[in-house]
Amino acid sequence: KSAAVGGGIKKDSTSITWLALGDSYTIGESVSMSDRFPAQSLELLKQKSVRTEKLTYIAKTGWTSANLEQTISDLNPTPHDIVTLLIGVNDQFQGIDTGTYSRNFRSILNRAINLTQGANENVIVLSIPDYSVTPFSKNLDTAKISREIDTFNSINYRITQEYNCNYIY
Repeated sequence: KSAAVGGGIKKDSTSITWLALGDSYTIGESVSMSDRFPAQSLELLKQKSVRTEKLTYIAKTGWTSANLEQTISDLNPTPHDIVTLLIGVNDQFQGIDTGTYSRNFRSILNRAINLTQGANENVIVLSIPDYSVTPFSKNLDTAKISREIDTFNSINYRITQEYNCNYIY
């Protein structure tokens, strides 16, 4: 949506920098680089005359919010025009409590805003996909997974709204 490009990025920009923060959903585990959601989004932006100077990933399969937070600290990335954040599926999968996830998510979102030099409108949070509908979960308690993913998404949605960032469900 056009609002996701934010107030600081104009449609006729020569280029933007994008930092994609997350886990396997961000890096597209088991899919080609061109099938990752950031890469697909870049193709859509090109159609709107927005080019990307640089797309950087800080994401890894299996990462929890604590892993992501620690890696951001370790790498100390430079500011970017746009930062996307998709994290939490492994917190749910590993049984990490919602209080810990909430604290970690809030900290990561603060870092994301700082990485856009305070441009909240240029931070985009994506909801955690419900993997209970995938073949991976066929032998798991899918009702419990779905319920817990909804809970984690309600947490990241509420915090995202508090910080006036964009949220995509």
